[in-house]
Amino acid sequence: MTYERARIEEAPSNRIVRMRVTVANEILGNSEHIMTIDKIKKFNKCAYICAKKVQKYGGKHSMGMWTVEAA
Repeated sequence: MTYERARIEEAPSNRIVRMRVTVANEILGNSEHIMTIDKIKKFNKCAYICAKKVQKYGGKHSMGMWTVEAA
């Protein structure tokens, strides 16, 4: 079995409804939000890209100051 095929078979289903978005900000302080993917899409583009990766591969994904994981 190839690596890609194994990765697809182990990937979680797209039924993750809520995600935890963590914003790391030195000036304003860190913040955490629990929201759906639709709200994340309106909230921030970087967080949305991370959320799509969480839906596809699971785990935790970060981009810059944005970190998204399943809640």
